[in-house]
Amino acid sequence: MTLSEAPERRQRTGAVPPLARLSDLHVEPVSDRAEGSHLRPVDFLKSDMEGAETEVIEDCAGALARAQRVFVEYHSLVDRPQRVDVIFRVLREAGLRTHVEAFASSPHPFVTRSIRTGMDSLDMALSIWAFRP
Repeated sequence: MTLSEAPERRQRTGAVPPLARLSDLHVEPVSDRAEGSHLRPVDFLKSDMEGAETEVIEDCAGALARAQRVFVEYHSLVDRPQRVDVIFRVLREAGLRTHVEAFASSPHPFVTRSIRTGMDSLDMALSIWAFRP
């Protein structure tokens, strides 16, 4: 999803003034914009959806062809199937290369798994950088 200020509040310069209230936001799915030719190139796209990364990346797959750099923070939730392979497939099909770093992982997962608790329990988290070769 993209969050942008409601068009009627934009200044003539194109700059977006600070938001007064959350209700002033206009939200639209990236996939709605991906279909049209009006979508400009994207320098940097960040996805940190706390467990819904795969669904979001799949949904905006058409827009990724316009992205130069993509960052995905992937959360492996204990109670859901791991689908990080889908993220890599979508990024690869968009022509992007990847670099990965684990920032919440178990050093010896065959012996013991570390589970982080909070909003959701997770057993692994990855930072995924994708970029044009």
